[in-house]
Amino acid sequence: MHVTKDDGKSRTHAGQTPEDKFGDILRRVREASGRTQESVAEAMRKLGFAEYSQMHVSRTERGNRPLRLNEAVALARILDVDLLGAFVGAVAGEAGQNAAIAERVAFVKVLDLTGQVTTAQQQRKDLQRRIPRLEAELAEAEEEWQQAVERMNRLTQKGAQE
Repeated sequence: MHVTKDDGKSRTHAGQTPEDKFGDILRRVREASGRTQESVAEAMRKLGFAEYSQMHVSRTERGNRPLRLNEAVALARILDVDLLGAFVGAVAGEAGQNAAIAERVAFVKVLDLTGQVTTAQQQRKDLQRRIPRLEAELAEAEEEWQQAVERMNRLTQKGAQE
């Protein structure tokens, strides 16, 4: 569950922003790999992030810096780990507590869609029942139109003879 604080940042029930959560995972993975913040920053520079410094790594780990997706992908490559998968897994773990609610919402949506399908099927049957009557009305209107054209032709010929 995410809530928004006065600062406008989305936070988990534990008060962490997504940046906080990702930063925590990044720090744990970096430390487990035996790399320093500076060595990670250097590797980022080699991948084309020219201005990336130890301070960027530090601020990212503390959740104090917005992280771009291409940076997250590069960090995962440098640390040889699925950081994005770990992040999604951590966030999904929080969402797991709301699984029953999500399941109920999905069930209600299915019921609603089922009702819409039933209504649409009934409307289709009603329209199919109306088709023969509408075809008969169309044939009658075409017959009346043909008779009107014939009368007009007769009047036109009669007027031309006089």
